[in-house]
Amino acid sequence: MLISRDKELFNSLLKLQKEISLPVELFSGAEDPLDILSEICSENASLVILDDDFIKPGSAVLLKAIRKVKESLDIIFLTSNDSIELGKEITSLSVQFYAIKPISSKELMQSINSIIKYKSKQIN
Repeated sequence: MLISRDKELFNSLLKLQKEISLPVELFSGAEDPLDILSEICSENASLVILDDDFIKPGSAVLLKAIRKVKESLDIIFLTSNDSIELGKEITSLSVQFYAIKPISSKELMQSINSIIKYKSKQIN
């Protein structure tokens, strides 16, 4: 699930959909953290790509809430903000990948594949 209004990012994910064998859903309806959290829970997403540009300034608060409800959810966090303080705060919340936009389709694919491989090793 992509939580963003970034059409370029969504189109990149759609192109990768066949390669990653996971459905891609876009949530861009509401910026309210409760609505976003509700959508994540109702869709039972296994991977969420959070776009800080869409949810700021409440990114850390939303991530903390997500971690309380869905501890094992895989999260890729994307931002245009190159602040070291934001990086420290977000990485302490157990995101699997943190990247500064723009991110290429190849980099996004590598991130997703890495998560999938890690999960499969945990199962075996």
